[in-house]
Amino acid sequence: MVFIFTPIENLPERPSSVKVFIMLVEFFNLARTGLSPLQAIAWLAEKYSRPENTEQRIFIWTRDREQAGEVDAWLWSYSPVSFLPHALADFPEAEDEPILISPELNNINRADTLLLAFNPPASWTPDPGFRRVIELIPSQPGPELEAGRHRYRMLSKKYKLLHTTEI
Repeated sequence: MVFIFTPIENLPERPSSVKVFIMLVEFFNLARTGLSPLQAIAWLAEKYSRPENTEQRIFIWTRDREQAGEVDAWLWSYSPVSFLPHALADFPEAEDEPILISPELNNINRADTLLLAFNPPASWTPDPGFRRVIELIPSQPGPELEAGRHRYRMLSKKYKLLHTTEI
């Protein structure tokens, strides 16, 4: 299930001279998809980097360097018939990569989409520099699931829920 939010203050009509920035925040429920976190990351990265989304760049924010390495290895091997061009952030030409993986939230590849490979603390809020933020909601009970639920409640008070999509 994907929940998409947009700031309430962005919805009313504004003078044409005022730029409006809408950020989509999606919560991807792993329990409903049956996918592992790595499978979901690869599926979402492929979905948002398809040829029809040529302007889309993705930044995958990981918990630490070890998880960044796991995501990197998974993206290299996840499909025998397709290739997802990607790199770790310490790659010499990282700013040119359409998919970048890093434990540090620095959008050096100017990504439109932030894909969270872990659940950040409940107090974390999305960076308005991204047009889309995707958070994976874990399938197992525990602190990460509770943090995701807290963030969902917090964002739903601040933003308007636009729609829900079953995947």
